[in-house]
Amino acid sequence: MIVYFICDESGAKGYADRPEQCPGETGVFAGYFIPEPLFEDVSAKLEATSSRYFSTEKPHLRDLSPDQSSELRSSVFSIIRTWGLPCTYEAIHVQGLNLAHQRILEIDESARKARTSPTRISWRPRPRLLHAELFQGLFCKAAAFFFDNCSVDRDVLTIFVDKVDASILEQFRLAAREMTDFGPRTVEVKGWDPKEKKVVHGEIRFGHKGTELPVMKRMRRLHYEIELGADHLVLAADVLANSIQHIFRTRPPQEVGRPLHTASAIRDHELRAYFYGLMGDEGREGLWFSDSILMHPDEESRIRGRT
Repeated sequence: MIVYFICDESGAKGYADRPEQCPGETGVFAGYFIPEPLFEDVSAKLEATSSRYFSTEKPHLRDLSPDQSSELRSSVFSIIRTWGLPCTYEAIHVQGLNLAHQRILEIDESARKARTSPTRISWRPRPRLLHAELFQGLFCKAAAFFFDNCSVDRDVLTIFVDKVDASILEQFRLAAREMTDFGPRTVEVKGWDPKEKKVVHGEIRFGHKGTELPVMKRMRRLHYEIELGADHLVLAADVLANSIQHIFRTRPPQEVGRPLHTASAIRDHELRAYFYGLMGDEGREGLWFSDSILMHPDEESRIRGRT
């Protein structure tokens, strides 16, 4: 059986070297699952819904009036409820991602200062694309849902994304490979030898040593595809992502920077009962990766104030 996961993004864009433009700015990537037996019926219903609002090949929510946007959102949510389609999302604080990038630059600079070789290395850490970071977290949640509800030996996870450029699609596929392929990787590095006055080449090899964790073994066995999705399917994911982004964008000041993947973070969403992968608010489960590693500085300050 094929399990379809259709997703799209909303909110902040850009790279990790970009700081937040407003307090608590976030990027969101969200999607919904359709099991193969329901796919044709759900797709037809979504296509009929989309055609009531758009006649162009590429629909844009910004082209709708506020009343039309509200009607479309209600229609999409009604379809999700009618067929009981599970949803999930990934969200990242822009400032948390930016601070993580700054830490990488500091480590890189420290390593450069500690070098004794006269060879000048041209390699520099490149800022990660926010959408790729979002997609990687979302991919992990989609995989977890798949493992919880499907057979890894018989079923396939097919992910549909918006019709992005080929370079962005490749970054999405690379983000997925990083979570499923733990074999050795090699990065080529160039430098300049001032003594010999010539370009020199080297390699940095990455790999995993020791016993594989159970989750690594499961991820290796995941059968998945990442393809461009039909506009009417992605439109529904766009509506979902925008609705989540709206909640985070309109947070009161005292909640700015708080975790984005807890039940309380999404408590005001109409589809809160349909979301998979939310963390508990009591803290026993810990924090989702992006809420921890990419924590907003306001939340770091709150934690330091409690200790």
